[in-house]
Formats: sequence, C-alpha cells, structure tokens
Amino acid sequence: MTLMELAMYPVDKGESLSAYVAKLLDVIDESGLQYQLGPMGTVIEGEWDELVALLTRCHQTLAPLSNRIIANVKFDSRKGSTNRLKGKVNSVTEKMSQQKQRQVGLEAFSPGDGDDGFDKSQRHVNHEQTNQNIGGRIPNP
Repeated sequence: MTLMELAMYPVDKGESLSAYVAKLLDVIDESGLQYQLGPMGTVIEGEWDELVALLTRCHQTLAPLSNRIIANVKFDSRKGSTNRLKGKVNSVTEKMSQQKQRQVGLEAFSPGDGDDGFDKSQRHVNHEQTNQNIGGRIPNP
C-alpha cells in the first residue's frame, strides 16, 4: 500500500486558498480512497496507480482555474502493509510517553488527575511556556 501526501494550490489567487483546497477535497473524497486532511496537506492511502491517477485529476481540476499551480507531493510505498494512514500515527503514539502525548494533544485526559505528578495549574503554565518557546500553538488540556 502507498501513502501520498499532497499539497496543491494555485499561486495566482491571493492569500486565501481554502475554496480551491475544498474543490480538491471533493475530488479526493469522490475517489473512495481513505484520506486525512491536515493543516499543510492531505495524506491519501491507496495503490500507486490509483494515487497517480488521483493526482492527475486534482491537477486537472485546478488547471482551468489558474495560470500557475504548485504541487508538493510525497510518496511512501510499503509492500504487504495496509491501514497505514492510521497505523503509522498509532505506531508512534504507542511509543511516546503519556506525558509527551499530552503535550502534543494526542491523548484525552482529565486535568489534575495527578497521574503524571503535575496539577492542573502546572500543566497550563507548561503549555503556555511551550507555546511561547516554539512560537506554535499546542492545544491546552
């Protein structure tokens, strides 16, 4: 089975491109393949030929609407494997400590449950400090 990560967008349509991404998601959804939308692209699982055909359909969808299209594409093929879209994420999260899962928002938990030695107020402060340190947004528990 193969995973394809795709980010495709017109570069001559201004700052907001969500309408064009939505058009591509319709094409992806109609393919019947499993996919996961992310903030910077979409990962789709299928056979190589299905994915390349889908990539072509996505480009054909945007081509009449734009004079210039950027496509960032990555493929990961692995023989004899299935359900890789969820399996790869699960494999990593199983290996992460529960504390790390909480920091990146991968595990639901009850704030202040005390299982990690932090109380609710400490957890909140730690997340705020992390957000400031990396300039990113990590979900607060």
